[in-house]
Amino acid sequence: MTPLADPLAGLRDWHAPSPVGWWPPAPGWWLLAALGLALLGWGAWAWRRHRRRVAPR
Repeated sequence: MTPLADPLAGLRDWHAPSPVGWWPPAPGWWLLAALGLALLGWGAWAWRRHRRRVAPR
């Protein structure tokens, strides 16, 4: 009679997945950055236009 082998002896230890990198960002972040740059450009244009209209002549 042979002794029963341990069925769990052949299993390997678990491991964690590799961490997710921060670059490249998801497409939503690219859209948010483009929107932010567009709003910043529009704000600079509007501010400059306003300054030219109210400037003393």
